[in-house]
Amino acid sequence: MFTLATNTGFGPDFTLTLKFTPLSTRGDNNGVYGLGRGWQFQLSQYLAAEKSLALSSGATYVVTNDYYDSWELSHKVKDIEVVYSKDNESIYIYHKDGTTEELSIDIGTNNAYLFRLVTPSGRAIYFEYIQKEIYMLEKVFDQEGNLLLSIDYGFPSQEVLTISVNPDSLESRKTTLNVSAGVLMSITQADDSQISFDYMADTSSDLLFLQKIIYPSGASESIEYDNIISLPAGATLPPLLAISRHTKTISNNQPQIVTDFKEQKIDDNNYWGNNVNVDWADPNDNLAEYSGTYEYTSETTCGDKTIYYRYNKFHQPIEKKEENASGYLKITTYQYFGDASQPQSDQESRYELAKSKSILFQSPEGRSQNFLETYEFDDWGNLIKKVDISGVATECVYFNEKGEDSCPANRFRAFIKSREIIPIDGVTGGEGNKKFAYTYYTIDKVDNSGTFIVPLTITYSDYTLLFSYYDKQSDEKVRSEVESKTVQQGEHSTSVSFTYTFNQNSFTKMTTVNSFDDLNASKSEEISMWFGNKLSETDVNGIKSTYTYNVLDLPISQTKAAGTDYEILTTYQYDNLTDLNVSEIPKGESTVGTRTTIASNGITQCIYYDGVQKAESCYQSDNNSILRKVSNCQYDNQERLLTKSSYDYELSEDSSTEPQSTYINSTQYQYGVWGEICQERYHDGTILLRELDPFILQMRTQTVRRDDVSSPAKNTALLPASIIKFDVFLNPTQQQQLTLAEAVYSETLFSYDGLGRKTSTTTPTKSTATIDAYDAFDRILQATNVNDEQYTAAYHPFSQSQYAITSLDILDTHETPYNLGMQMFNGLSQITQRSVAGRDTSFLYTKEYNQPDTILTPQHNEEEKPAINSMTGKPLV
Repeated sequence: MFTLATNTGFGPDFTLTLKFTPLSTRGDNNGVYGLGRGWQFQLSQYLAAEKSLALSSGATYVVTNDYYDSWELSHKVKDIEVVYSKDNESIYIYHKDGTTEELSIDIGTNNAYLFRLVTPSGRAIYFEYIQKEIYMLEKVFDQEGNLLLSIDYGFPSQEVLTISVNPDSLESRKTTLNVSAGVLMSITQADDSQISFDYMADTSSDLLFLQKIIYPSGASESIEYDNIISLPAGATLPPLLAISRHTKTISNNQPQIVTDFKEQKIDDNNYWGNNVNVDWADPNDNLAEYSGTYEYTSETTCGDKTIYYRYNKFHQPIEKKEENASGYLKITTYQYFGDASQPQSDQESRYELAKSKSILFQSPEGRSQNFLETYEFDDWGNLIKKVDISGVATECVYFNEKGEDSCPANRFRAFIKSREIIPIDGVTGGEGNKKFAYTYYTIDKVDNSGTFIVPLTITYSDYTLLFSYYDKQSDEKVRSEVESKTVQQGEHSTSVSFTYTFNQNSFTKMTTVNSFDDLNASKSEEISMWFGNKLSETDVNGIKSTYTYNVLDLPISQTKAAGTDYEILTTYQYDNLTDLNVSEIPKGESTVGTRTTIASNGITQCIYYDGVQKAESCYQSDNNSILRKVSNCQYDNQERLLTKSSYDYELSEDSSTEPQSTYINSTQYQYGVWGEICQERYHDGTILLRELDPFILQMRTQTVRRDDVSSPAKNTALLPASIIKFDVFLNPTQQQQLTLAEAVYSETLFSYDGLGRKTSTTTPTKSTATIDAYDAFDRILQATNVNDEQYTAAYHPFSQSQYAITSLDILDTHETPYNLGMQMFNGLSQITQRSVAGRDTSFLYTKEYNQPDTILTPQHNEEEKPAINSMTGKPLV
């Protein structure tokens, strides 16, 4: 529902999510409904009776042992620690990323609710509740004392619940939940638009099921429950209703997106553990404790695509099989470190983690191709090795949890020590590997409760990135934030520093580059401390842009070059089509969806979107300020683009507003058996055919031309095809141009190294050029052309751009060296001089950062660039 920007924008950012669970709709808690039956905020909490620990992230674990201060969970990876503190009746949840959650225990029920969320740096937000039959969130504060959120439950009627975000600020916003008889019927958003809900009551189970959601755009989702799921013996509920169909209606001009769910038989295995002799009353995950292998399945169909899912007893996906109507299969299979035949209590710590992922393509004729990716993790959940489908491996080493010279102790072994990318057929420590090294140290927390670990250096090749942080002597608002980043290479270093100034409702962040040659450049941005929106930015040329937003955080205006003679204002207006009169919507356009109106420089655009924000049509004003359609898109029942059309008009010379002629360019798309675009049909009758063959990694393309446009059914010309073959990096390895007789007319070959970088090109005349060496940033250092002439290149050391060449030399077949040209750059990566054949060109920067305003030619003539700025901050030249 909301993302709260806290502590002047330095976190923790917290997203408040509203969720619905049918199993929570039984009973009324003595007339107290909270947010409505079945609805609750996704906040960390512990339910003692169920021994269930739910986290704000959405993860839920079973507490398997709470006899000691440090609890044991069904989740065994050592990336979380739960500690019970009897002294202050709290539960502390320590996360691997350094975040801490404190849950306060209710003495009467022993349930616990999120009280405090703390970042690694010590910044916190606090949660307050109303205690009735249930705990209900009432307020959220940050560490600076700002009230971020408050909720009025409308007691005693509980019919209108008001949620206020940043209620004490000038940007306060309100959302209301409208409840009837304890059931949430609608949500009125801050812009007064409504999301409404319909339910279906199941009298046999006394449960409510969400049946329909209608969005402000008029789009809707509806759910049908014609399936039944059986429960294990001893269950306190009868067999439960299950979804049979999900329908999305997103436009009048598009088909509904209908997904059907296959009916499960009464004796089928299922999510709840049917057919297993377990005790439903046991609060633990009984299915997970089953001593034996257990699998269950589900199946969905949308359009011509059926997806079959298979899960193990830990509810882990082990297979996803996608099949089209022609029988072509894409099967994704997962293997885990756990042993699915053993109970959860006997599993190793990594049982939830995937060991491998394979993707198998299979045709009805039996052709197949398999791609495999493998993983290795340690007990802390750290990825220590990954081999992707190409065979490239990434190996990581982590600092010991007890601490080492370059990293203090950390119980979760959370900090990486080194990362190495190993090419195909390479070995650990090989010369051609890409190697990164990391060091860390501790700094003080903002709340003075201790220290926390932060990165100090990252080293790659002969470059080192060094971090520095604001310390205790700094403004408390920015303490522990990054103050600068410095890149060191040899004796030179260039740094980027960050400074902050604070206003009542915003802060300004200035970023300054200080180069190794004592040059500097700055840019800044002003950010709202309440919602994190960018209010303005000033680029390195001093050109300022300002922004404003509506209550849904959508931009409503953008002013570029603000305060200058070249100021350009762009405005945005958003409308739900259901709020407009039919007369305001062009004939033929959907009445379901949204419209965005953009006005700038006297030109207006109206873009019509469907209910999931896919563009359907665009209208643009002409010279007479009349809106005319300029583009249109159509989609199929799987939300894939079917047709894209563009329109142009020829206006008559008289005063008539009707166009004299209309021109339409359109492209129609068809999709192949793998979901790829296999055909593009153009307005002139031309057809581009594509044939993807994943079994040999090949793409065949061919054009069908219409020789007689007036009679498109006649005189078709099938042009020669071309074939491209790929490696597992999806790099082209072979390009063939065929004749009409399907013979190879010309062929170009490419080869690559173990990291997927090109090493050679062989032309149709069998001449070969090679790339002999790359630098650390994959730029070409040495190459040999088809005439056996060798080129060498050097680059600006503080740029990763392939265009920042400082020298290009050639060594001909007689080994005579010759310099083709040199360039000089300053510390801001601006080109200052270019030399070719002894002729020098100099570039001077006094007004502009992006481009020089004066060029001194080899003839010693000065050429001045116009000082007029475009709205992108670059000169108009």
